[in-house]
Amino acid sequence: MAQKQQQNRKTRRTLEATKKKFIERTDCETGEDGVVYASFEAFDKVWTFPHPLFASDEWQASVDAAAETNIGKAQAVLGEQQWEQFQAAGGTASDVMIMFTDVQLTMQDEISGAGPTPPAGPTQS
Repeated sequence: MAQKQQQNRKTRRTLEATKKKFIERTDCETGEDGVVYASFEAFDKVWTFPHPLFASDEWQASVDAAAETNIGKAQAVLGEQQWEQFQAAGGTASDVMIMFTDVQLTMQDEISGAGPTPPAGPTQS
C-alpha cells in the first residue's frame, strides 16, 4: 500500500502547477489583483477582461446573466468602466464579442496543443 501511495504522489497533479501550465500556454498576464487577463488592442488602447478559463465564478455568472443581449454581455465582459470608455472610443458590443469569441476559440486550440506551438510528434519519411 505504501508503494502505491508513493506512486500516486509522483503522478498526482496539483492545481497550482496545472493552472501555471495553462496560463503559460494561453500567453495571458496575471494582474496585480491576481486575476488572469486576456487583452486586445483597439482604438489606440489596450482593453482587458478576465480570461474565461481562469475567471471567477462571480464574473462568469455576470456574463451568463447578461447573455440575453450582446450589449449586456459586452458590458459584463469588459466591466462597466471599460465598457463606457470603449463605447466612447467608438467600440461596439459586436467588437467586444468578436474579441471574446477569439479568446475562447484560441484557448481551445492552445490547450489542445493545436495552437501556435503544437507538440512534436512523429515525422513521416
